[in-house]
Amino acid sequence: MGAAAACAAAAALAAACSSSTTTSGTETFAGTSTTLAQTPTIPLTASGVVSDHGSITLTGSGNGAGTGVIKLSKGNINVNHSAGKMSVSVDTASCTITQTITGTYTVTGGTGTYDKATGSGSYKVTFAGTFARSGGKCNVSADESPNAVPASANTSFRASGPLTTTS
Repeated sequence: MGAAAACAAAAALAAACSSSTTTSGTETFAGTSTTLAQTPTIPLTASGVVSDHGSITLTGSGNGAGTGVIKLSKGNINVNHSAGKMSVSVDTASCTITQTITGTYTVTGGTGTYDKATGSGSYKVTFAGTFARSGGKCNVSADESPNAVPASANTSFRASGPLTTTS
């Protein structure tokens, strides 16, 4: 009986050691960059279920549709994001432009700690730039000048929604 009891105890210990832990709750990813790149990499802080840091490179068509990877120190989180709703405003008095894209995303797994991550939520990307003046006008048209790039810019990213991780 002693050997049978030892085997049963070993089996119970192995099952306990291989059991997974699932954590669910609201996750927020947020960051800002001042780069003028067309596909900026935004440093991010993840808070909520995941407490981590990393980055996201904003890509996709002008309306935000596509796939993305949130690269964090403990692994990556893969997402599909919807075609977003875009709004653009230009203030010719101050030569500023603001572009906002809002939409939804779905988490499709990942790597490392986040290989079994699932979830969904909403995102918002805001680009704000200030253009130089040329001849008393704001130089905002690439048709007027191939150098119609903002003199300064700020891009912010925020995504939030339920996230489940299993480790």
